[in-house]
Amino acid sequence: MQSFVEGIGSELFTNLLVVLPKLKIELFIAEQNNIMTEYYQMMDENEKKRSNDYARSRLNELKEKQGNDLNAFLEKYELGQVEATPEWEEKAFKAAQKVIEEEFENKKRHRMPVVIVPGNPLPLNIEDKDGNAVYRLVVFKEQAEDVVKALRRKGYTSR
Repeated sequence: MQSFVEGIGSELFTNLLVVLPKLKIELFIAEQNNIMTEYYQMMDENEKKRSNDYARSRLNELKEKQGNDLNAFLEKYELGQVEATPEWEEKAFKAAQKVIEEEFENKKRHRMPVVIVPGNPLPLNIEDKDGNAVYRLVVFKEQAEDVVKALRRKGYTSR
């Protein structure tokens, strides 16, 4: 069986090897389109829960480092000079929250909606005595690390 895209020598795609129980290959094929959707939903929920911590951390980082990044932040959000007042801290924190939200939305926008190239996993004819076999998946290179993590969460071994 041949895939309509190839991971070898491609700048956009790469190959991943995944070990699947032969008895569960149909289940994997049925759920492969949802694996990344579920993974990103879970990651997004976790990131949203931590957004206030990220914002606080980013604000502290900017204040400690000083320099161009802090100046650009102060100017963009019209915060004036750094002040040690609760009012200024609250305004700066809200601005840092906006920065984190913008970065989060930008990251979501740049994700490919379908990371695993559609089609059946390609068998490599490597099997063990327990009924597991090695298959090849073609995935977008930029998000290959996410695919490995998502597959691991589902209980599949991949490299």
